[in-house]
Amino acid sequence: MDPETDTPARLAQYGAAYGASRDRWHYLRTAKDSVAALASKGFLMGDATTPAMHSTRFALVDRRGMIRGYYDGLDAKRLDALRAAIRALEREERA
Repeated sequence: MDPETDTPARLAQYGAAYGASRDRWHYLRTAKDSVAALASKGFLMGDATTPAMHSTRFALVDRRGMIRGYYDGLDAKRLDALRAAIRALEREERA
């Protein structure tokens, strides 16, 4: 997360390189202190005074903003669990 470098055009280019649909993905950018506060107070990941701007952890968040779970991106079993949780959440939200 680098608001100086990550311009809207660069974020769109990044998304296009990975085939992200503009109908489903929205890119946000803001000041680093806002991201640090969101990570520590919103996602409960890290410390706002010394934020880790990149993490190997994922937080699964539903449409209401509720955290559904945390997953270690370096653990294959946890990534499988994340994929399963995403599919379940998609089914739940379609119902």
